[in-house]
Amino acid sequence: MKKVIILLVALFAAVTLSNAQLYVSGGIGIHSEGGKVIDGSSTDQKESFLTLNVSPMVGFYLSDNFLVGLGIDFGRVSWKDKDDVNVKANASCFGIGPFVRARMIQGGNLSFWMEGAFTFAAVSGKDIDGSSTTEMDPITAIGIGILPVLSYELSNSLYVELSCDFLRLYFNAITEKDKDDANYKDKSNEFGFGLNGSISSSVARDVFGLYSSASPLTLRIAFKF
Repeated sequence: MKKVIILLVALFAAVTLSNAQLYVSGGIGIHSEGGKVIDGSSTDQKESFLTLNVSPMVGFYLSDNFLVGLGIDFGRVSWKDKDDVNVKANASCFGIGPFVRARMIQGGNLSFWMEGAFTFAAVSGKDIDGSSTTEMDPITAIGIGILPVLSYELSNSLYVELSCDFLRLYFNAITEKDKDDANYKDKSNEFGFGLNGSISSSVARDVFGLYSSASPLTLRIAFKF
């Protein structure tokens, strides 16, 4: 019976997707932070951060007003100590999860969508002090988010999208494990509205205390085939 149900579901999905149009999108982001503190003749360097993100998305239009897909997020954060150039840290984040998007309003070439997404992410990194390297404690996170997206149709197959991250409603659950103690876990939950609700922002916050890593708007180019 289970095999029959699975076969029927697979057959339904195949028939549905055979008539669906392909959606391909993605974004690249970079954030740099640093500076100096000057007090008369005295100058002190601030800690420096560099954040890189690549986030491809692939999906299918099940109808003109409904889209389902899968998003992938590759992120990397680098930190350098303000007093010692040999003291630094690097962390990499990989996230993946499904998303759904529904068109709520359309006026000419401009459309207003609501997007819901579930994301799982894993983080690893290293603390570096000269020639000494120490592995960071591993971090895993799951997140659920809802946010509005604006799209503008440039042609039948080319769109510009604007994700309004400052209007994100989110819940994130983050678990940090001790690499030397399998019985130790540090768990935290986040629920809120606004910026810093994405998984990558939460990870940057958890690892480096980086609260300014999120952008209020994310611009993407999307293709429809």
